[in-house]
Amino acid sequence: MTQENPATQENPAAPVSVLLTQVATAQALAATCALYKIKATAVPSPIGAYAVAHSDNPTHVTFMARQLTSLVKEVPAILITFHDGQMKAVQWEAGEEVGPLSPAIVLDGAPHELENVLFGSISPADVDGAVDSTKLSRFKAMRTLAAVAKAYKAKAEK
Repeated sequence: MTQENPATQENPAAPVSVLLTQVATAQALAATCALYKIKATAVPSPIGAYAVAHSDNPTHVTFMARQLTSLVKEVPAILITFHDGQMKAVQWEAGEEVGPLSPAIVLDGAPHELENVLFGSISPADVDGAVDSTKLSRFKAMRTLAAVAKAYKAKAEK
């Protein structure tokens, strides 16, 4: 007996776009998104926080990837999109799309919550520690980034 995917023709799942980053905390990623007016939910993970776009508009998703990867030029990020049962993974670096990656290989090393978010079985807001960038004012975002920078500086000096 096979189970039918809940995302059928009658009930298609909404497209989901996720940018996997190496940003250490969801708070820092959400604050960065808030400063650049990127509407996303930042989700913590052991390999780095990831941003789940609130919009399925390809222009908005590309803007998110371009802006966030422009900030940390040396560190690549991976944009994963899931739409109509198809998954696509693209590496981004320094604000530019570098090239496609195998989604299977990307998911193999990703945290299990990411799959649940991508396939719509859990809302990114329901993941413990998730931060919605739209709930942060620009002032709070700047304070958050300053606090994160101060904490990392103190840790590095030890």
